[in-house]
Amino acid sequence: NVVCTDIVHIHDKSLHYYAPKNPDTGAYDYFVQRYCEDLKVRRKDYDKQLKAFHQQQSSQQKDGGKKAKPKGRRKGDDSDDEATLQKKGLAPPKEPPKDY
Repeated sequence: NVVCTDIVHIHDKSLHYYAPKNPDTGAYDYFVQRYCEDLKVRRKDYDKQLKAFHQQQSSQQKDGGKKAKPKGRRKGDDSDDEATLQKKGLAPPKEPPKDY
């Protein structure tokens, strides 16, 4: 535990660095503690996005699904791709965070 000084964790196609402030404590214990905290934050964010998505879906069902169609839409216009819909809250959030 004390031999390891830094941990680099690959998650969601990005690198996350974990290095303890006190090198005598050990990097693995610090990593486990910080990773659990980060996982809780990601789960809360996911739950918040999922709740907003369900509220959006229920409000659309109450409206009867009637939505004004955009006029003058071009043939190759892909403004309803998944990322755009997710930003608007119309697409379900990505998969929940995994606990390895």
